Amino acid sequence: MDKTKAAFIKDPKWPREILGTRTRRFYKTGDLVRYNSDGSLDFVGRKDFQVKVRGQRVELGDVEHHLSTYPGVVLSMATSPNSGAFAKSLVAIIQILDTTLDSTPATNPLSLVSNYQLKAAGFSIAGIERFLKAKLPGYMVPNHWFIVERIPLSVSGKIDRKSVELWLTRLSRDSATPILANDLANGLANGTTNGHTSAHNGSHLSKENIISFKISSKLASLIYHSDIQATSKLIGQDITLTAIGLDSIQIISLIMFIKQEFTVKLHISVLLHPEATIRSVTQYIEELRAVGINHSVEKSVDLGTEFQTYKEQMKGKQWGRGPSIQNIFLTGATGFLGSEILFQLCTRKDVEKIMVHVRAKNPKDGLQRIKKTAIQAGWWSDVYLEKIEVWPGDLGQRQLGLNSNQWDCLSGKSASSRRIHGIIHCGAKVHWNSDFSSLKAPNVESTWSLLNIVNEAPSILKFVYISGGYNGPSLAEKHLYMGDNHVNYALPTEYAKTKYLSQLLVQEYSQTSVQNRSRVSVVKPSFIIGTAQHGIANTDDFIWRLVASCIEIGSFNGADADSWLFISDVSNVARTVLECCDASRDDFTGSHVGIIEGLPVREFWSIVGRDFGYNIEPLRQEEWLDAIYADIDSKHEKHPLWPLIHNLDKEHGKMGMPMNEIPVELKSWYSLIASCCSHS
Repeated sequence: MDKTKAAFIKDPKWPREILGTRTRRFYKTGDLVRYNSDGSLDFVGRKDFQVKVRGQRVELGDVEHHLSTYPGVVLSMATSPNSGAFAKSLVAIIQILDTTLDSTPATNPLSLVSNYQLKAAGFSIAGIERFLKAKLPGYMVPNHWFIVERIPLSVSGKIDRKSVELWLTRLSRDSATPILANDLANGLANGTTNGHTSAHNGSHLSKENIISFKISSKLASLIYHSDIQATSKLIGQDITLTAIGLDSIQIISLIMFIKQEFTVKLHISVLLHPEATIRSVTQYIEELRAVGINHSVEKSVDLGTEFQTYKEQMKGKQWGRGPSIQNIFLTGATGFLGSEILFQLCTRKDVEKIMVHVRAKNPKDGLQRIKKTAIQAGWWSDVYLEKIEVWPGDLGQRQLGLNSNQWDCLSGKSASSRRIHGIIHCGAKVHWNSDFSSLKAPNVESTWSLLNIVNEAPSILKFVYISGGYNGPSLAEKHLYMGDNHVNYALPTEYAKTKYLSQLLVQEYSQTSVQNRSRVSVVKPSFIIGTAQHGIANTDDFIWRLVASCIEIGSFNGADADSWLFISDVSNVARTVLECCDASRDDFTGSHVGIIEGLPVREFWSIVGRDFGYNIEPLRQEEWLDAIYADIDSKHEKHPLWPLIHNLDKEHGKMGMPMNEIPVELKSWYSLIASCCSHS
C-alpha cells in the first residue's frame, strides 16, 4: 500500500492551471528525462539504480542525470560491471554530439570514437570529470570513460542496458590498445582520453626515480592483481590515488609497503588527500627522509572552521509544548544499536508509528534489511509490522533522500496524525578509511538537515543524536574544544571527526534557548557490547578486533590496566536513548548524556581470560606494541587490526580513560567499583 501511494502524485495543481483538466493522479515511472526547448522529452536514465562500488553505495540514476546535463552529451549510461576487466569499478558510457559521425546507424554502435573525433567535437573527459566533481561526491565520479559512436536502444526507446553491460564484460583492456597508445603519446589527461581510467594525471614517471616506480608497481599489483597486461599499462604512469579506486585494505597495504620499502610511515590522511598522486607522495617521502623523519603528521581538516561555518547559519526558535510523542523518525535501524532502539520502540505502548529511514530502493527491500538485522539480534516478530513504516532514503542525499510527502511529515506540514514528534538520529556512514569530504554529506549534512527541521517544526518535541567514538585516552572531553588544534589530531579517523563535528552542532543548537536544552540531546555510548540474554556481538567493532588480536599474542597493553573502560550493553544504551526521547521529561541539565557504565580495563581482561579460558597477561607498552606489530606484519590483510592500524598507531591499543582524567564527581564511584573488582 505504501509503495503504491509513493508511486503516485495526487491532484497536482499544474494540469488544472495549464490544461484546465479535471482532478487526476499521475504515476511516477522512475524514468529520468530531459525537457527540450521544443517541448519534447529525452529519456536519460532511471532513478532507482543503486550499486556498491569500493564499499560506497552509488545511485547510478544520479550519475546519469548529471552526465546528461553536460554540454555535448546525447546519451549516457553509468554502470558497475560484475565481471570482466572493469569489474566493480564505476564506468561511464557516453554518446556525444559529433558532426564527424555518419548519421546512419552504425553496424557496431558500441565502437569507441577516435581521439580525432573527440577533439573535433570539442569534448573533454577532463572537463566532464571536473563538472561531476562539482555536483557529486568523489566516489560517484566514474573511474573509466568510454565515448562510443552509438549507445544501443531498446524497442521502447530506452538504453539497452543489457547489451551495453554485456559489451563491457567482454571488453578487454587490450581492445582499446590503438586509442590508449595514442592517449599515452598525447598525454593521458589532456581532455581527450577515451577507454581508460580518469585517475591518470597526464604524465610519465621518471624511471630514475626508484621510489615512484616501486609505488607505481605496488599500486598496479593491488588494483589488477595477476593481470599482467593491465599492470604493465599502469606502471610508470602518475596516478591520482583517490580516483584509482583503492579500498580500505589496499590503502593500509600501500602504507605498510611504503614503511617497509622506504622506512617512512605515512599517515593515512596523506594518501586520502584528493590531490595526492604518486609523484606528490614520492616527493613527500623524499622530503621526510632528507630531514631524517621516519613518519608523517596527519593532514587534517580544520574542524574549527567547519564548525564556525555551520554556527554562523544557526538560529534557534522557541516553541510551546506540544502533544505526547506518538510518531518517531529513526535513522540507522539496520545497525547494531539502531536495531535495539527499534525493538524497544516497538514494545512501547505510547508509540504509535515508527518511520524508519533505510538505505534501500523501495519499502519492501528496506523492510527486508530491517528484518534481517532484527532476526540476527533475536527479537523480530511480525506483530511489530503494524508499527513500522519504512521510508527508503539516503543520508548523503538532499532531504535524506526522502520524498516530498515524507519530508512534509518531518516538517510538520502534513496532516496532524502523520506528523513526526520525535527524531532519533542513529544513522551514519561508517567507513574506517574514507576521507572527510566523502563522509561529510551522510554524517554531518544529514544532522544539519535534521536540526533545521527541528528548528522549523513545532511538532518536533525531541531530537536525540547518537554520537560516535569512545572515551579513549586521547579523547577526554576536557581536550575536545574548538580552537585547540589538539582536537584535529586526537580523533583517530575521519569518520570520528564527522561524528564529533555533528555532536558539536547539536550541542551548540541546544544552547540557543532554555527549552532546547531539554528538547535536544546527544547520547555518547562509548563501547557497546551485546546483551547477556542474546550474547550477540558486533564483531566488526574495534574492541572485538582488539580482543581477537590480544588473544592471538596472549597479552594486552599493561599501561592501560588501571584505566577505566566505558562499556555498556546495547539494551542499556537503547534505554538511555529512549529516556532522552521522553517528552514528559524536562529534567536534563545539559544536552550531553554520557554512558558512564564500565569497569577497570584489568578486570575486563580478567573476565576474558577467566570465563573463556584464555591466558592474557599485561605487557609493558613497548613490548606489547612490538608483539602486536610483529603479528600484523606476519598476517598482513588477514589480521583483524589491519584496516584499523592507524587507530593502533594513535591509541597504542589502549581502550580506557586514565583515572586522573575522569571527572572528579565520578572518580570516587569508579574507585569503589574498581576496589570491589579487585577483591572479587
